[in-house]
Amino acid sequence: MESQRSPSNRGEIAPFFVMEVMRAAEERELAGDQVLHLEVGQPSTPAPAGVIEAAHRALDEDVLGYTTAAGTPELRARVARHYDEWYGVEVDPDRLMFTVGASGRLSLRSSLPSMSVIGSSSVARLPLLPQCA
Repeated sequence: MESQRSPSNRGEIAPFFVMEVMRAAEERELAGDQVLHLEVGQPSTPAPAGVIEAAHRALDEDVLGYTTAAGTPELRARVARHYDEWYGVEVDPDRLMFTVGASGRLSLRSSLPSMSVIGSSSVARLPLLPQCA
């Protein structure tokens, strides 16, 4: 049986220049120029009070450390419940995965072809980095 897989085109991904843009903006600020950061979706407002309170509680009460690669079971269960409550869609928490930042996402994206069956599909939440598309 002939393989239906095609060669990877990951080597054709364009370089990601946002860190260079951030570095150049920082240099301008250090030189005394005023810079409005829009290069990576920099937040322009403080975090909501509820988020700050939850962060304080977590720092005061929880033992912090690394999670499993898929994220904590509690997070996956809560997101599945959210989809059921808001959208009426049942999602198995074991089918959800969470990564922190772009590096984890890129690692996950590069491993998906080996984890999926030919003809199956996967979903990535937007926004995402162009290199992840």
